[in-house]
This record gives sequence, C-alpha cells and structure tokens, in this order.
Amino acid sequence: MPHQLDGKNFLLNMEEFKLLHWDMGTGKTMAAILALREIEEPTLILVHKVALEHWRRELEAELPPDRFETVQVIKTAKDKIVGDIIVVSYSTATRPIMRPSLV
Repeated sequence: MPHQLDGKNFLLNMEEFKLLHWDMGTGKTMAAILALREIEEPTLILVHKVALEHWRRELEAELPPDRFETVQVIKTAKDKIVGDIIVVSYSTATRPIMRPSLV
C-alpha cells in the first residue's frame, strides 16, 4: 500500500525518536518493517501485549534471516536484553521492576 511507503519514509527521515501512531489496521507493522530493512540501529518496538506474537511472526516473515536473528520479544520485566530489535509490551516496559540487563 502506498501509505505504508509514506510511513517508512516518515520513520527513516526522523532523527532520533521515531513514532508511528496510526489507527489499528492501517499498516503500522509493515511500514515499520520496511524501515527496519534499511536501518541497522538498535530498535525498540512498543506494542500492546496481545500484539507481541503478531509482531514476532511478521518480523520473521518479512525481515532477512540475518536481521531476524537480532529480534528479541521481551515477555517479562526480568528478561535480559540481548537483541538489536526489541519488541516489548507497554505494560512490561513500564513496570517499575524493569531494569534492562544488557549482556
């Protein structure tokens, strides 16, 4: 969809902080994946808890295998962060006990 390319370009042209806040079902996942294909910087993706597995499946299907190897889905606040692309739910990311432990 053309608006997904617009979203990708929007994300790529932003400096440090990137935020795509479209309505549900409008292609945020694909726009973000298109952008992730072109950047190599560590990335944090915040999603609703129910969308964690959806994002994992989409990233696996759409990213090149060597880039997908860097994806980590954080399920608890105690998980160690070892990936380059981190997918975490809002509720886990905002827990007071969330102290990222880098390896």
